[in-house]
Amino acid sequence: MVSQEIRDAALRYSETKYFMRDGQKYEIKVKISFDDDCNNKHFDFSVTGEIVRITKNGRRIDDMCDCIHDEILRYFPQYASFVEMHCRNREGMSMHPFANGFYYLTKGNTKAVMEDWWITEEDGEKAVRLFKAVDQEEFTYLLYKLGFTERAKVKAELAIQELEDLTGKTWVNPYTPEEERLYKMPEGLFEKIEQRLSEGYYTEEAIAQRAAEEKERKFNEARQKIIEEARTQTEKVRVKRDIMLFILDAGLPIDNVIYYDHVKRVVFNWQDASYRSHITWEDLDKLMAKSDAKYHIPAYTVFTLEEAYKQKIDRGMVIMGDGFESCWTGEPLPYHHNSHSPKRQIHQDKK
Repeated sequence: MVSQEIRDAALRYSETKYFMRDGQKYEIKVKISFDDDCNNKHFDFSVTGEIVRITKNGRRIDDMCDCIHDEILRYFPQYASFVEMHCRNREGMSMHPFANGFYYLTKGNTKAVMEDWWITEEDGEKAVRLFKAVDQEEFTYLLYKLGFTERAKVKAELAIQELEDLTGKTWVNPYTPEEERLYKMPEGLFEKIEQRLSEGYYTEEAIAQRAAEEKERKFNEARQKIIEEARTQTEKVRVKRDIMLFILDAGLPIDNVIYYDHVKRVVFNWQDASYRSHITWEDLDKLMAKSDAKYHIPAYTVFTLEEAYKQKIDRGMVIMGDGFESCWTGEPLPYHHNSHSPKRQIHQDKK
């Protein structure tokens, strides 16, 4: 919630004009403000407009609105300085100026950087130096060092003064330095970059060496990723192979069983088709008599039937791994079975 003090500190100005286009009468209204209506803890500029078409019988029809800057500049060219300050704070900085600026630079969009910081051909070598920034830290340092941030601040101060003249009101910042959120050079960055410069960190040779090292690192990383992915897929295939061999060697059919590796569940009867084999809980118990030692099945893999899996019931045979015998989990079978020993029954369901 924006306090009344913050609302009262805002500068707001609007102006209306009428014009004719294609035989139609229009009304255009420009709205210029310097406020913190979004409670961002800093004031910024906003320049928006509204165009209404007025019919012959006086009916008003909304035509366009919001950031119609081309139309505003067409009918209110005297407010061009406010349009270029749209969404900038009292120091003339747009949102995330350092991160966004360096991002534009890495994408070759120097035009966006020039627009953000009012860079022209007159900046000459300073602009060339800025555009050669190697990383965001150097880019931020150069914006301050070469005077681009100071230029933005001066332009913002002039825009505030102009808006004060239009409104007849003096802007007083309601925020203390501790409260206000402004973009600042990170602490210690100036000294860090100065040291790097003295050590030759930003020389062409050093940059080329780091680029080569980074290229090699990415190559090795990509290569290792391929190896790891292949190892993972190979292990998945091996596990599925051993599970199917374990089932087949136990005398059970494998045409209607599926292994869900994400939950380590082997589910029988997962297809309802009549031509598929279907087994019973008593059939499943045959697996208990089969040693799983040579198959290397992941520990805590559960063999169950579709009827239990569908209802999310933990019932079936569990491969314990680590040399332990397989166990039965869930409600015991109603007959003497291979997991009859209490030591081989875990997580008993309450009846």
